Amino acid sequence: ANWAICDYSTKEKISANEKYLVFASYIGASLELFEINDEEITSIACKHIFEPEFEYVKGTTPRWVKPIDSTIIGFEDVCITDSYIYGLLWGVKRAEMEVNSPVLVRYDYDMKVNNVYKTIENLETFVVDNDNCMYAVGKDLNGEYKLLKYQLK
Repeated sequence: ANWAICDYSTKEKISANEKYLVFASYIGASLELFEINDEEITSIACKHIFEPEFEYVKGTTPRWVKPIDSTIIGFEDVCITDSYIYGLLWGVKRAEMEVNSPVLVRYDYDMKVNNVYKTIENLETFVVDNDNCMYAVGKDLNGEYKLLKYQLK
């Protein structure tokens, strides 16, 4: 189950300085930070935000999981800079995704929330440049895709 949850739409990114790796899960919203050096990859911080509720898909080997009605959807995407981790977090059940949008949450490397950004658009993917500018792809209120740029404070 742990392998399947960590493989189900999990996003992983490496920092620009190639010293850190972050994983963000879709089921249960877990965020884990690793330090990379020449010899090994070491877990240095982990944050579990929601309980990973799921069911097993019948007949699959290895076992595979899928969200259920009570699953809280976690991270849609993640980005890591040399200073912060940014996660595009849903925090709602799948049925509520049509009437909600994910928020952008900025975490420090100790996994403490540093800031939360709300957008009008429903973002799907993004990158952050020097912790002050975010470029994203999202849908506007009419459901049309847009390229977006936001100044972060």
